[in-house]
Amino acid sequence: MNRFVEALAYQVSSIKKNTNGPENHINGPGTQDNFLTKKFLKIRKRLEESLISYILDIWKTPKSSDVNNSKGYVLCKQNRFAEALDYYDTAIQNNPDNPNYYIGKAISLMNLKRFEEANDYYDLAIDKNPGNTDYYIGKGIELESNL
Repeated sequence: MNRFVEALAYQVSSIKKNTNGPENHINGPGTQDNFLTKKFLKIRKRLEESLISYILDIWKTPKSSDVNNSKGYVLCKQNRFAEALDYYDTAIQNNPDNPNYYIGKAISLMNLKRFEEANDYYDLAIDKNPGNTDYYIGKGIELESNL
């Protein structure tokens, strides 16, 4: 873990030094400038700080599907499922070909007891990637919850 903390320190240092914009960061314009920071915060269960980090990323690149999906994920971890739906919607709107975004939305809908809608999103994910068995398992759990 010490190497990870050291890597995090270098990443934070890079972010602080590149205040003129995200174009100077190693990972490219804004999409994952502070990826290590967010990963570290998630590992440490500091979800509120991780959420703030995603808000900053969305501000820099509002159409980044990955960033919106990640913010939806953090909101789900905080049991803020209704709020997460908007971020999953944005991720899907900007990249409708990624089945993981549909799964995130399905999980949020399932936790909101909106089972029919959740079922539709599981189906969409399965249609986009029928080889992923996790999607079938998730749909099975959703169907069982709806009994």
